[in-house]
Amino acid sequence: MSDPVEHKQSGDDPTPESIDLEPVDEAIPPPGMERDRQDDPEPAFEPETLEVTITDPRGTKAGTTEPEPPLVRPGLGGARLALGLGVGLLLGALIASGIRAGGLDGAGARVVALAVSVTLYQSLLHAGTGVAAVMVAARIERRPTGALELAAARMLACVGGFQLVYHLPILVPGTLGFIIAAALGLIAYAALVWALFRLTRLELGVVVAGHVLLLIAVMLGTQLTHLYRSAIEAMSVAAP
Repeated sequence: MSDPVEHKQSGDDPTPESIDLEPVDEAIPPPGMERDRQDDPEPAFEPETLEVTITDPRGTKAGTTEPEPPLVRPGLGGARLALGLGVGLLLGALIASGIRAGGLDGAGARVVALAVSVTLYQSLLHAGTGVAAVMVAARIERRPTGALELAAARMLACVGGFQLVYHLPILVPGTLGFIIAAALGLIAYAALVWALFRLTRLELGVVVAGHVLLLIAVMLGTQLTHLYRSAIEAMSVAAP
């Protein structure tokens, strides 16, 4: 039996040399090093924080628990002084309305009494609507209203100032005189609201606008009631 002949791969042999594709084992770290890696935690990522403070127009920080000051601030002598001022201005308005009504042609005591009564009624009524306007303004501003009796006393003074200026004798007759008297009375009213309530421009605008809208609503309701009664009386007269 002959010995096996050993075949060596030459350059002319077309058969490629086999390549070992088995993965090579990674180097295993020593036991001590592996334990050190497990005991050493990775550093935690701490993001930078930026503190932002938001301040509202009234100077208080948003999100704080500090209570907002009431819209009707105490002071200036309290409700008694405001009530005394309101009664004085209202008495002057009643006298002015009586004098103005008495100056009309053919006006007697009945006309003067009716004019004074209407002025008194409207003053008390619109002092109440003024308190409602203050409550609406406080609601819009998200603030407490404050003492309602103080608001009523101050609003009586404001309405009394309006009535006094409105009923002063105006040299301009007709509708133009009525518009001038109403404009001057509104200016006096706004000045008293600003002085007694110590409001900002925005708060003053909200209170005055709300009060004017309530005044228009009441006058419109009164006018509609008068037209309704006039229509009923006309129907009863026309009926056989």
